[in-house]
Amino acid sequence: MILKADLSMLPIMSYIVTGNRSPEELRKISEDIIKPKLEQIQGVASASVSGGRERAILIEVPQNRLEAYNLTLSQIAGMLGGQNIQISAGSITEGNKNFLVRTSGEYTDIEE
Repeated sequence: MILKADLSMLPIMSYIVTGNRSPEELRKISEDIIKPKLEQIQGVASASVSGGRERAILIEVPQNRLEAYNLTLSQIAGMLGGQNIQISAGSITEGNKNFLVRTSGEYTDIEE
């Protein structure tokens, strides 16, 4: 096996976020505040968040409703996942500041 590696693509720094908050809160702070600030730094291609706990919502779909609408659980999961995304829409440079532009497509509450 021969691998070609680009060392410039390896992470140059890792941060660990700790505090007196729940793992869910720390992850949200990391995703909503710390990550965007790091991505605005000149020369930073991207930042990622791992660890902590993500909030999960259990959705129970009765079998008879699936049959009534002629749907599968995979189709329901695909529809929910396809609508719950946030993607990059580019960047704007103003003076010496870079601003990342993202589409806001993530669900924010259970009603959505």
